[in-house]
Amino acid sequence: MYFQNNSQLQLTSDLYEMMAQVEAIEAGSFECMLHYLAEGRYYYELSLPNVIGRDFRSLTEFINPRMISIFLRLKALTRHTGGDGTGGNILSYRVK
Repeated sequence: MYFQNNSQLQLTSDLYEMMAQVEAIEAGSFECMLHYLAEGRYYYELSLPNVIGRDFRSLTEFINPRMISIFLRLKALTRHTGGDGTGGNILSYRVK
């Protein structure tokens, strides 16, 4: 991954290598990255069987109290990018 300031991040599944790279950019940011990834996994696992993997045959199958609850948990109406529309900065993601 290349950034505007010509720095780069080599994405890898090796968590120790990722930790070294991310911490070199911003101290303490690896923990934030792990929380960000865990939250993404939660949304993925919630949406896959309940939304993505379903065949909605009518509007009432899609819009009902159960589905509204799922959409609220998925934060479906929440902006998932930075305020400037750039996609945000994973390194500035803060644990709630």
